[in-house]
Amino acid sequence: MFSQMMPQRREFYDLLASHSDRVMAASNAVLRLVNSLGTDSRETGELIKEVELNEQSGDKIMAELIALLHKSFITPISRDDIHTLTIELDKILDGLDDVATAVGMYHIKDATPEARE
Repeated sequence: MFSQMMPQRREFYDLLASHSDRVMAASNAVLRLVNSLGTDSRETGELIKEVELNEQSGDKIMAELIALLHKSFITPISRDDIHTLTIELDKILDGLDDVATAVGMYHIKDATPEARE
C-alpha cells in the first residue's frame, strides 16, 4: 500500500532507455563503418557523422539524467546505480565516437579481419 503512495519517476526509465538506444545506434553505425572499410568510401563520412550525432545526443540525455537525479528526492532505483549506469553508457558512446573519429582522422581505408569480427 505504501508503494502506491510513492511518486513514480518514469522519467528515469525513459531517459535510461533513450541513452541505451543511442548506444545501440552508435554501435550499429560503427559496425557498418568497419564493415564498409575497403569497399565503399563514400559511406564512411556519413557513418562517422552518424556516430558523432548519436554521441552528442547521448551527452544531452546524460545531462538531463544527472540534472533529474540532483533535483529528485526519491528515485526508482539507487541514486548511485543510476549515476553509474549513466556514466558507463556515456563511456561506451565516447569510445565508439573515438573509433569513428580515428577512422576519419587517420584516413583508414581497410579493416583487419579481427576488427571486423
